[in-house]
Amino acid sequence: MREGGNRSVYARDDVPEVIPNGRHAFDLVDDNDASRAVVRDTRVFMKENPSPGVQAGLRDRAYQARAMALREAKDWPAAAGAFGAWLKAEPEQGWARQYLGEALYNLKRYTEAGQAYAKAGDLGTIPALNWYNGACSYALAGDKEKAIDLLTRAFGTGRITNLDQVRADADLASLRDDPRFAALVTATAVPAIQ
Repeated sequence: MREGGNRSVYARDDVPEVIPNGRHAFDLVDDNDASRAVVRDTRVFMKENPSPGVQAGLRDRAYQARAMALREAKDWPAAAGAFGAWLKAEPEQGWARQYLGEALYNLKRYTEAGQAYAKAGDLGTIPALNWYNGACSYALAGDKEKAIDLLTRAFGTGRITNLDQVRADADLASLRDDPRFAALVTATAVPAIQ
């Protein structure tokens, strides 16, 4: 921090780089109770007093809030339906696909969960995680081919690094006798997908 004020997050000519006492709660970077209180009060104000544009956005996307609340409550049947509704409005929404996969997995609808996770990964939403979860789902559904394919894709990202955890994952137990699984979990370097 510079002498005389707080660093600004703004990159505009009309706002100085250092603002004495800050202009906005999020410009404050002091690590003290007073700064934290200003940030907390600002967040409460923003939540309780949304602008008309924010209010309209919240109304237009109420299905998202409902789906996320049901996920948080672990109401998996209702959450699956709510994420399905979200995906009707936004079919290429990767996060909604991931969370639909999570709900379906918890409902033991493993083939559908595998499909949702695979699509989420294909859409670019944390591909390693979603392809891995898709592999787990397909393995539980008894579809070794799809499970190995997604597991290979997950490893291909270079993000799956804890081989002991993969070897011990109970969801992948049905793959342990497959030589392709053994090759994946014993490899020291897995080539990235091009």
